[in-house]
Amino acid sequence: MNETLKIIKNIFLESLIFGIIIKILFPNISNHQITIIIAVLIVLYDWKTSSILKLNKQKLSIKKSK
Repeated sequence: MNETLKIIKNIFLESLIFGIIIKILFPNISNHQITIIIAVLIVLYDWKTSSILKLNKQKLSIKKSK
């Protein structure tokens, strides 16, 4: 469970950092467009680090053990 919270915290921090950088570089972009851009960036970033895949494997192992 501790690993899950760590992954969620990392994703939250990534989205915060990406949002600040995008808002500084492109101040005229609306907030919902920034949200979409952040979601795409996080998926691409986590594809590389595969932390979302680790989270899914943990959920599957928890379900199988019950």
